[in-house]
Amino acid sequence: MKMINISVITPVYNAELFIKKSVESALNHEVVKEVILIEDGSTDSSHHECERLLKIDSRVKLYTHPNNSNRGAAESRNLGIRKSSSE
Repeated sequence: MKMINISVITPVYNAELFIKKSVESALNHEVVKEVILIEDGSTDSSHHECERLLKIDSRVKLYTHPNNSNRGAAESRNLGIRKSSSE
């Protein structure tokens, strides 16, 4: 049986209080190869929290839009899809 690998794509906007739990939940699953965080121009400490999560697990990846602009959830998901390496 072929083992599947999954990329979890998470748009992040003003989610500093929730992003850690979200990432930890995804990483608990064996099939998750990477968790891609797309920081979407947050005005809180979300970007800092995402950077902290990068140091905890090498499967966490962080991307932003040009100039750290806010592009919305759909564009953030599209960026995550372009950056993903799994299904």
